[in-house]
Amino acid sequence: FRNFRAAELKHGRVAMMAAVGAVAQHYVKFPGFEGVPAGLAAVGSAPGTYGFAALVLVSGALELTLWSQDAQKEPGNFGDPLNLGQYNDDMRAKELNNGRMAMFAAIGIVAADLLTGKDGMQQLGLGAFAERKSGVAMRASADDAAAPPPQFQPSEQLGAMAPLGYFDPAGF
Repeated sequence: FRNFRAAELKHGRVAMMAAVGAVAQHYVKFPGFEGVPAGLAAVGSAPGTYGFAALVLVSGALELTLWSQDAQKEPGNFGDPLNLGQYNDDMRAKELNNGRMAMFAAIGIVAADLLTGKDGMQQLGLGAFAERKSGVAMRASADDAAAPPPQFQPSEQLGAMAPLGYFDPAGF
């Protein structure tokens, strides 16, 4: 149980930061990363790739050194580093539940980015004016315009049976 609870807390904390970061990266750019697109497209374009590699290396080093779990304490207990006096059962339960919700939020943001090519703010309908080119999602443009698709005919669809498309007792 200890290992699963520690993993749940750790994944929840990462997911909370990821969900906030997925929304904030639309507006906030670090120096040197101004030209990097927002969303998952950042990982596939330089210097975003270098920033991602540095993030993985730094977090791995911190995980192995400073953020190691003490076997004498409960899972996820790193104390109260800012001395806010908020490390109690109520706040720990809130952190656990917010982390669970953030895991779903983060996976939803990633799935929507893969499907639509829009970053976190564009998915909310905000900041949609800053259209970006996605290497993940394919979108049609005005140049790709073809003939409009044929009108949908329910009676011609697979599995359609009479009286669909034939029966109209009210005369509509």
